[in-house]
This record gives sequence, C-alpha cells and structure tokens, in this order.
Amino acid sequence: SKGTFDEVVEIPTGIVLWGACVAETVVTTRASSEEEAVITSRYPDAGIGNLRITGPRWGIYVSGSIASVHLENVVVISAQMFGIFLVSGTATLSDVIVRDTKSRQSDGKLGRGLDIELGASVDVCRAVITKNRELGIFADGTDTLVTLHDVLVSHTQSQQSDGMWGTGLHIQNGASVVVSRAVFTQNRKNGIYADGTNTQLKLHNVLVNDTQSQQSNEMLGRGLNVRNGASVEVSRSVFSKNREHGVCVDGTNARLKLQDVLVYDTQSQQSDGTSGRGFEIQHGASVEVNRSVFTNNRDIGIFVSGTSTNVKLQNIIIANTLQKHCATNQESENYCPESGTGVGIGSYGGTNIEMIHFVVSKNDHCGAQLALGGDEYGNTFEVGGKMKLSHGIISQNTLCGINIQTENFDWDEARDYVLYFDNNYNDLDTTLMTTPEASRGE
Repeated sequence: SKGTFDEVVEIPTGIVLWGACVAETVVTTRASSEEEAVITSRYPDAGIGNLRITGPRWGIYVSGSIASVHLENVVVISAQMFGIFLVSGTATLSDVIVRDTKSRQSDGKLGRGLDIELGASVDVCRAVITKNRELGIFADGTDTLVTLHDVLVSHTQSQQSDGMWGTGLHIQNGASVVVSRAVFTQNRKNGIYADGTNTQLKLHNVLVNDTQSQQSNEMLGRGLNVRNGASVEVSRSVFSKNREHGVCVDGTNARLKLQDVLVYDTQSQQSDGTSGRGFEIQHGASVEVNRSVFTNNRDIGIFVSGTSTNVKLQNIIIANTLQKHCATNQESENYCPESGTGVGIGSYGGTNIEMIHFVVSKNDHCGAQLALGGDEYGNTFEVGGKMKLSHGIISQNTLCGINIQTENFDWDEARDYVLYFDNNYNDLDTTLMTTPEASRGE
C-alpha cells in the first residue's frame, strides 16, 4: 500500500513486505539507534520489495544462519552506519539502490552502503551503491560469498570522523567475491581493495576510474589494490584516471592475473604530485599479465621491486609514460625536476621479470631499467633487478632503450629477437641514472 509508515519492522518466516512503489511506500522511524535496523530479517523465505527505507539507524539487517531474504525494487536512503547489513544467512538483491548512508552519530565512523560478514552468501544484480561513507561494499570472513552483476559503486566518501577510507569495494580475511559488468567510479583511496590470505576476487568486464585521494591527507587513489596473500584475477577490464597507482600488488603470496586489461592515464598523488604509476608490484608478489596495455601513466609504467617478486608478461604494450606531476609543475612547493623519471618498465632489488611479445615505446625516460633501487625506508637493495626479454620492440624512448645498472648482467637476455630503434641516445645503456622511488605499502 501507499504511504509513510513510521515503525520498526521484523519480518517473520515466509512473509514478503511489498509496497506500491519506491516513490509512494516509505518505511521509516524517528527513533534513532546505533544497534538496530529499520527492517530486520532473521528467518527463512522473507522478502522486501517496491518500497523505500530511511531513518536514523541501519537500513536493513539480515542475521542468522537460517535467514534468507530477497530484495527487489528497494531504495535505502540516508540510513545510519549501514545501508544493508548482512551477518551470515543468504540474500538476493535485484534492482536495489543504497545511497547517502551516514556515519555513526556518536563518533563519525562507518557509513557503509553494503556490509557482508561472517559467512553470508549474497547475490546482487542491477544495483547502485552511491554516496555512502567509508566503504561502498564490504565483504569480510571465510565462507563469505558475494557475486555482483551489473553494479555501479560510486562517490564513496571518507568517513566523517577522520577523513579516512572511501573505498568502493573492500574485501578481506578470506572472503570470495565475483564481479562482472560493473563500474567503480569517483570513490576514494581505493576503487577496489583485496587483502588477506585466502581472499579471492574475480573481475570481468569492469571499469575502475577516477578514484580520488583520501580526504584526510590527499594521498593514494589506487584503482585496484591487492595485498598480503589475496588472489585476484582480472579480465576484459579498464583502469583509468586513478591516482598514485592504477593497479598495485604488494606482499608475500599476493597474486594477480591480468588478461585483456587496459591501464591508462593514472594521475600523480594529489598531496605532493608524486607517482602516477600504471602498475606497481613489490614485496614478494606474483603476477601474470597477457594481452594488456599500459599507457599514458606517470613516473613508471610498470614498477617491480623486492626479492622474490616474480612477474611474467606477454603480449603487452607499455607506452607514453610521462614524468610525475611534481616534475612538470614549477609552481608547486614539491617541484621535483631531478626525479621525474618516466621509465616504461623497471626491475629493482632482486626481482625477476620475463617479458615476451611486447612493445615498449615513447616513454619519457628509458624504455626499460634494471638497477639496485631501494625500499620505502631509504635503504638500498644489495642486488639489482633481473629481466629477460624476448620477441619485442623497444623504440622511440626519450633517453635510451634499456638502462642496465646491475652487475654481471647477461646482455643476451635483452637481445633475444628484441628490436631496438630510434631511442634518442643509446639503445643499450649503462649510465647511472635516476630510478623511481619505492612507495609505501598501504
């Protein structure tokens, strides 16, 4: 029926709460709470549809191993702490909007659009998660399973208390998430973040773009951030106009596979104009890339650092890497003309890179670089990076084709059917040159 219903609702087993439409059926309450929801579902076979939910408490709360609920044509607007909060149980969501979730009134924290924890299983189809705070979608814990299809996650803001976070999709602690046909745009700190051993994420036909720096310190703004044992597969996806790093993989046992991926136009960090890297891989991560393009990024197209970090690249293009913004903005207090770099791909600190069937071209520094490099604390590595090149082109780079600053490098590993031409100075160079700085893991 139509109308505004000022009441708190708990749905019994097998009951469907069905309104006339989201414009004319509103369930709300004036009684604020930081521990309860407007609508709660703890039992099997519940349903919610054709209505709007609002009020100064959680929007919808699904809890319990026997709980199951279907949401269809539902709008949750201006809830507090959580738009939709699922703790165990199962849920299907279709044609759902969650927006403008507010931080907790008592301390200014949280404000999540969709929170899924403790083994909950959730399928989301045709949803908009927008203008929430801290995290747009959060998935946590072993046995937590989430599928997202035809989803927009946008404009997530940092939490009110400290200006931290603002990530679009955050998964951790062994949760498994599959995403297809989705857009993550204008979120903060990270478009997508995956962390922790046994955490698994698959992305297919996904656009992550225009991720903004964190509000508190104007730092980060990464498109995809994979850390500490998480395993991620990405196919047919685009990462564009993010900040600091388009894609980042950091930490022992962190794994990433990219296929048919475009990473371009990554911007420098807002706070100081540094970085803007297309792809950063460090601290023992493992990466495989096939049929992908990295272009118009800043500082370095692909940065690989740290002992036991392994990278295999095939059928790729790395081109048009620019200097970081602080090197080109003379009016900035962080002006850094001596460390602008613009390397296409670099290997530092004992890393292993294999690259076959590639083009590295038109970068503002050298096309490729091998050097000692250093960690984020300013310590120089004891061994340099390694790189084995086969069946490729390195051309038209501003300084040189490949710059080798490591001892005992086997030059044949850079000449296996590799064509060098039109590099401005040397094709093969051993000059001591500037190397990109290591960035902190976060």
